[in-house]
Amino acid sequence: MKSMETAENTINSSLMECDSHLRKMNLAYDKLKTSIPFTESEFPLRDENISAHLDQFLFRFIKMQDSIAKRLLPSLYQVLEDNQEPRPFLDILNRLESLDVLESVDTWQFFRNLRNNLAHDYPESREQNITNLNILFQRWQEFSAFYQGIKKYCRQRL
Repeated sequence: MKSMETAENTINSSLMECDSHLRKMNLAYDKLKTSIPFTESEFPLRDENISAHLDQFLFRFIKMQDSIAKRLLPSLYQVLEDNQEPRPFLDILNRLESLDVLESVDTWQFFRNLRNNLAHDYPESREQNITNLNILFQRWQEFSAFYQGIKKYCRQRL
């Protein structure tokens, strides 16, 4: 079936894309870890290197989230369910959780909300932005493990 082949290609492409984002996030994190946690007195960042690595980390986190949400999970659902009909994303998440593809829909939702909050960086919300950054850095290995679980599932079953 042509569309199943396309979905499988999209899964593989998305996994490669996410792996690339994750590698770059790891590199950026290694450069940032001595500066974490961030404090309000450090913002705006005066060190251009730290600022560049922070931008890289956030950009890759957002891009990885988008790839997982728009390409990887819908295509994986399509292959597993042999269903090409569009579905609400929450239905896809719940079904993939019931198939043990996802560890937890709540974990996905947590990181998606964090991503959305970080994507809207308003100067008047500086304190909240710093809190969100620190939460991301405290828990980003959990996000990495979440993705690695999906990747492992794909590699073992597809």
